[in-house]
Amino acid sequence: MKKIILTAILLFSVKSFAQKTIYVFNGSSFPVSVVEIRTQTLPLSNTFLRTNNFTNSGVLQPGEFLILENTNSTTRFPFSFVSTQLSNIAVNNWRRTIGSLTTTISNSTAYNDNGESQVFSRIACLVGVNGSLGRFVLGLNESSIVPGNGWIADYSVNTDPAFPNLQETVITISDL
Repeated sequence: MKKIILTAILLFSVKSFAQKTIYVFNGSSFPVSVVEIRTQTLPLSNTFLRTNNFTNSGVLQPGEFLILENTNSTTRFPFSFVSTQLSNIAVNNWRRTIGSLTTTISNSTAYNDNGESQVFSRIACLVGVNGSLGRFVLGLNESSIVPGNGWIADYSVNTDPAFPNLQETVITISDL
């Protein structure tokens, strides 16, 4: 049933929007804390952005979605997002790293200065209260499936050949 709901939302979103989108679905019976989202520059360079500064402590309750989508542009990463339609998580700010220099920047600065060059790189999460059931990292150059104590997390990227620079990333956490 959970996969049917996720598929329905993905199909609706694919038909409604054609931008970089990230879906995180907590289909498990455990709370999941998003502790980091990180981007990278394409082609690869020494610039990336990451955030671990979320409202609501970044907690996705069972059955909640976190959707990062840019409905205003098909070429910019969704740095400024609020996923209140399906959870209560929003990003407060980002940390931009260029070489060895790291600075805190606003969502709008990240979007305006780095939006066109960034894609999703990875996500780190804790499963259970305070990570009592484990931790996972999924993304580019990371595992695509991580099993844990009563749960499993998986990662996939969907691209449309007509729009090779756009991608949709799907992360699901479910019970074993």
